[in-house]
Amino acid sequence: MKKKINSKNSIAIALVLLACMTLIVGCADWQHRATVIDWVDFVKTDDGTYTNVWNGVLRDPDTVMQDVVGKVRKKLDGSVHNPAYRSKPGDAAFLDKGTELYRVKGFAPEDLVAVQSDDDIGGYRLYANDEYDGLPKADFKSIVRAKPSSVSVYAFDEVQPSRVVSGEQGKLLTEMLRQAVYTPDYLSDTEQEPASYQIVFDTGEPVLYRFYLTDDGDTVRFRSDYQVKDDIRDFLKLP
Repeated sequence: MKKKINSKNSIAIALVLLACMTLIVGCADWQHRATVIDWVDFVKTDDGTYTNVWNGVLRDPDTVMQDVVGKVRKKLDGSVHNPAYRSKPGDAAFLDKGTELYRVKGFAPEDLVAVQSDDDIGGYRLYANDEYDGLPKADFKSIVRAKPSSVSVYAFDEVQPSRVVSGEQGKLLTEMLRQAVYTPDYLSDTEQEPASYQIVFDTGEPVLYRFYLTDDGDTVRFRSDYQVKDDIRDFLKLP
């Protein structure tokens, strides 16, 4: 004798299964949306992935040409939440959709591009192909050996220099920084909000580099781990 199936029970079971599946899919979607991705500042083109040269400064902003060599089609930060997402040409971590990439004179667009930025010294932000190794050396010792012709001092959030020193004064400032003492274990015990500065050395290369100074009222720090003599404050004052 065949057992009669209760249609009401079948419908109830089906509804329960559907609810469970919806819950699982919803949880997975929520998990992706709740994931915070720590993006590296990059842009991708058909020529590869370009990463922001975070400490790079163009010596001459006029070397940025009007040739548009790429354009951002999608900004990932805030719109992509899946950590398994694979970037595609036209993607950028933080650059807005429509941002144009420009050729820089003296560099192939496959190696280096620039984007307009009011927040960066010189008005441009640089991105170098991850496969390119032709930029000048960024370590401080190499810059000292290059005997910079001038040194520019900027407030941390400014794009115009508060002071530019050259000649003997430039040599003196460079030497003071060279003689900074390595003190990585230093902990500030002052409550004063530290003042921060950007230091750019003109080595004559098309791409210069900026370094950072902080003054907490007690000591002046260079590159975080080095303590500089207090006399350097004379160079940090507005003229």
